[in-house]
Amino acid sequence: MTFSDVQLTADKPTTAFQPLPLNERIYLLDVLRGVALLGVLVMNLPGHALPGQALHQQAFVNPGDANYWAHTITNILFDGKMRALFSLLFGASALLFITRKEEQTGGRIAVADLYLRRTFWLVVFGVFHAHILCNPYELLYFYGVCGFLLFTARHASTRWLLVGVVGCALFLMMVSWWNYTETRTKREKYQLAVALEKVHKPLTDSQKADKNSWEGIIKGMAYDPKKDSVQVATLRGNYADIWTYNHPHAVNAESSTFYRLFWDPLGMMFLGMVLLRWGILTGKARRRTYALLMLAGFGIGLPLGVLAEQQALQQFRDFGQYVDNNPVDWNGNTYHLRRLAMVPGYIGLVGLLYRAGWLRWLWQAVAAVGRMALTSYMAHSVIFLLLFYGVGLDLMGQFPLYQTYFFVVGIWLFQLITSPIWFRFFRFGPLEWLWRSLTYGKQQPMRVH
Repeated sequence: MTFSDVQLTADKPTTAFQPLPLNERIYLLDVLRGVALLGVLVMNLPGHALPGQALHQQAFVNPGDANYWAHTITNILFDGKMRALFSLLFGASALLFITRKEEQTGGRIAVADLYLRRTFWLVVFGVFHAHILCNPYELLYFYGVCGFLLFTARHASTRWLLVGVVGCALFLMMVSWWNYTETRTKREKYQLAVALEKVHKPLTDSQKADKNSWEGIIKGMAYDPKKDSVQVATLRGNYADIWTYNHPHAVNAESSTFYRLFWDPLGMMFLGMVLLRWGILTGKARRRTYALLMLAGFGIGLPLGVLAEQQALQQFRDFGQYVDNNPVDWNGNTYHLRRLAMVPGYIGLVGLLYRAGWLRWLWQAVAAVGRMALTSYMAHSVIFLLLFYGVGLDLMGQFPLYQTYFFVVGIWLFQLITSPIWFRFFRFGPLEWLWRSLTYGKQQPMRVH
């Protein structure tokens, strides 16, 4: 039976369902999930170790130094790509979950009940993650809400799923293009107002507003050490101070930001459903397929990433001049294209190594991290609090950007060592066990017998 040919059976109680036996897990999916999780940490940790403006300032103020190269390399390889891979794997896992349950004794209504309950609890985890663990830029809430939409697409044809992938990417690129067009318009109006002032012509109220608007943009982009100092001082306070600072950001992320950006994970989830159907995510594709994915993905994504970083440096040096010289913002407008190329490139690379049997010892550790991705992901936020905030070691702002990646490597090693050890004794990660117990409505066996 194929994923597109699932037949619905008579409805049966949800209690007939059981979690997936360990010997039926798809190893490559766990490996890729582990890769995505460890890669997301690369982009997330510096944003907790440094105040927002300082991170950007250190990255570009001295081109060629260690901070610049650390930022440039990680941006080219990881920025948005690991989050996209995570989203893709979530879509694949959702389809796999639904399909397997429909192939069991339960029918359509029972599967819907089980899947929606599973998705609801993921939203709850996301709210807890954002508001209690004080990580307003977490992904679980986004995935949970998008997960409700995925259920309606479970039987969509591969063609329509691909239309969804392209449609989401084009929409986001169009929004980026539109925003930059508005920025260029504001720049032109500002230049007109300045030209009139130079010849001593009075400005209308509208022209004064145009001038102030552009100056406000430039002022907002300028580095303000005092603003960073206030942020650091607040986050070095007690838990109540940290919560008060992060809460508005979390509310914004779960409301207005979500409605503007949910196309991002949704499109990648559709792509994950397609790649699962094609056997690429299950390790069944030919080596040649993985090699082509790697070469095409990196061949497109890496050069665009290098170009984007060069343009980001130009924007930092003189944003007005950048806008004057670039009718199209290739940095912003190719962001989603870069991600759409690089993610299959990573899948191709890992799939090729997997099929060749190379680095098995490493992939076993990475797969263990992937098996407990929910626990590991939320553990990152606990580690951030304990390392960088006032409730812990209070290290925020104490290290230059490039040194924050030493913490990344340390957390990588910790999770790569402890995750395989954990699974010698337990079937699931702690939060995975809780999620399954809540989903199935009964306590799941935890220890390995």
